[in-house]
Amino acid sequence: MNDHLLPPFSTGTLGSAQGGALESRFVQWRSWRPCSRFTIAARITALALTLAVPLNLVIIAVIWHLSEAASQTQRTALLYTARSVAAAVDAKLGEYLALANTLARSPALLEDDLDAFEAEARRAFMRACVGVSSDTWARARGWAVMFGVMLAEAGQTNDLRLGVIGAQALQRLTEDL
Repeated sequence: MNDHLLPPFSTGTLGSAQGGALESRFVQWRSWRPCSRFTIAARITALALTLAVPLNLVIIAVIWHLSEAASQTQRTALLYTARSVAAAVDAKLGEYLALANTLARSPALLEDDLDAFEAEARRAFMRACVGVSSDTWARARGWAVMFGVMLAEAGQTNDLRLGVIGAQALQRLTEDL
C-alpha cells in the first residue's frame, strides 16, 4: 500500500502515556502535504479542469438536444408542407380526371368529329379554370394574337410551316370568341 500518501494517524487510544506521541504525530500530520510537488498554477489548472470538463459535457449535451429538437421541428414542418402539396395536387388531379371522363363520353369524339371535339375540349378546359379572371383570359388571348401574327409573318419569309401554325392559332382565336 502507499503509506507515504496517507497522513500519519495514531492507531492507539488516547491516553496520558501517548500524549507526547500524539503531539509528534500531529506535528507530522501538519507538515504532510500530499500535493506539495504541484505548483499553485498546476493546482489552479487542475481545479479549473475539474470544473470545466463536466460543464463542457453538459453544454455539449444541451447543444445536441437543441439541434435534435430543431431537426425534429423542421421535419414536422416539411411533412406538413408535403401533405398540403400532396392534397392540393390530388384535388387538381381529381378535377382533371373528371374533365377527362366527361370528354371521353363526348358525342363529337364518338362520331370522330375532331374539330367539334377540339372546340368542346377548349370550352371545357376554360370552364375548368375556375378562379381565372376574364382579364387574365384577355391577356392570354392578346399574347396568342401576338405569337400567331409573328408566326404567320415568319411563315411568309422563312418557313411555310410557321405560317401554317400562325394561321391555325389565329383561326382558333376567332372560333373561341
